[in-house]
Amino acid sequence: MNFLNSYEIPILDFIAEHFHCGFLDTVLPYITSMADTGLIWIITAVVMLCFRKTRKAGCMMGLALIMGLV
Repeated sequence: MNFLNSYEIPILDFIAEHFHCGFLDTVLPYITSMADTGLIWIITAVVMLCFRKTRKAGCMMGLALIMGLV
């Protein structure tokens, strides 16, 4: 066990034991699965394209996603 894991695991165990929310315990696995497939990033890029203020960032995000796919 390396140095980082010796501190990381007890902290994560503490969080898992003491911080619960029924709503978030149900919703966050779906959000996590959307991030695993990249869907959340595609949705974010499309939403950013809809607003003039964030259009350039949305375009760059979309291009980055396409380049990552290739």
